[in-house]
Amino acid sequence: MPPCPTRFDMRQDWGQSLVEMCKWARAAAVINIVVKFCEPHYYYYPQMREVLTRAGIRELMIETHGDTSLGPLRLRCEALVESLLAAKGEL
Repeated sequence: MPPCPTRFDMRQDWGQSLVEMCKWARAAAVINIVVKFCEPHYYYYPQMREVLTRAGIRELMIETHGDTSLGPLRLRCEALVESLLAAKGEL
């Protein structure tokens, strides 16, 4: 489990933890679900995204506030999958 930015620990790096998990799982992308107005998530998010980008891992951030409709979320996740398949030449 990657460290949660709301439970700050200087010894852990959110981005690097995600990179290591992706390598272990052979994942090509990360979907981050961020609770709207959560300051710790928004504070660390740019650094985490940069680490993932440098590692060649795509990332999709979904902002939620509790009663998020599933239709738009599904569409965004499908677009991410399509972009991954297109990058591999499988689409």
